[in-house]
Amino acid sequence: MERTPLRALRYLLVLVCVAGLGAFLYETGFGRATPFSQWTRKSTDERLSAAKTNTADTVTTDMQFEWVCFYRRCGHTTSRRKSPTLEEVGMTLTQFQNRHKEYHLEVFPGFMRMDRALAQCCPAHLVVFHQGDILCVYQNTEGENTLSLQWALSYSYSALSPETQKLVQKGMLFDSREAIAQFFQASQPS
Repeated sequence: MERTPLRALRYLLVLVCVAGLGAFLYETGFGRATPFSQWTRKSTDERLSAAKTNTADTVTTDMQFEWVCFYRRCGHTTSRRKSPTLEEVGMTLTQFQNRHKEYHLEVFPGFMRMDRALAQCCPAHLVVFHQGDILCVYQNTEGENTLSLQWALSYSYSALSPETQKLVQKGMLFDSREAIAQFFQASQPS
């Protein structure tokens, strides 16, 4: 008789662990495709030939572009719309694609969507790395795949715990200056 409550408790514990693991995997996006995974399998020639069958094969003045960038490190996407430049007007789709090789091209009547994925985080985030014993804050100021040094922190890298040092070596992502200050104030020995 004593084993029945114990067995029920074990089953409940296993159920809670499985539910927790499922929630964690859902929140972190494990197993989900990235927004651009569907086009990474196709070659540029396949995309261009498909685009040419859908619309005219030249860039026109009344065409609109949507430039979309997916940042893998933070999972954010930025988008901006613009008209073609004078240099781009009259280009064939092949010429346009050759000029913007890092982008995936989707063509619709009067509209072109340009997608690309970058390994870095978006400009809304700050990243902390170390240079020797100095903690430095970097930001993606250009919206590209590079980070620019913004400022140095007054906290010592060597004073951090080994776990925090490992995180800093990989680059710790923060949403604001305040979040950085709170984290490093809390992680300093008292």
